[in-house]
Amino acid sequence: MGERLRQMREALHLTQADVAKVLEVTPVTISKIENGGTSLRPAAVSLICKTYGVSEEWFTNGTGPMLIQAPAEPSMEGLSPNAQASIDKIMERFQTLSEEQKDFTLKYVENLVDSLIKSNESKN
Repeated sequence: MGERLRQMREALHLTQADVAKVLEVTPVTISKIENGGTSLRPAAVSLICKTYGVSEEWFTNGTGPMLIQAPAEPSMEGLSPNAQASIDKIMERFQTLSEEQKDFTLKYVENLVDSLIKSNESKN
């Protein structure tokens, strides 16, 4: 799997630091994985595949295509003018944040949306 991690990383023009950030490990750990010194846990494999659009079959077994078909881009079509204006304002402000603040904000919003979806599913 280490060699496939390297292949994926190089194909997607990622650094070891990029992947390490996603997995919340050090770049040294990614280097050890790529060189066969340590292995990836199943949860880490799933996270890598989900984050980078890589086939888990390819990543774990080396079979099939590396990349899965990318989902369609989210559309802003159908939003009210007020919602569109709010999103534009949020994006404008987001661009002024530090990289650390951007990462924190994205994780927070992702968790918030996941919680809202789960709450809606439990009501149905």
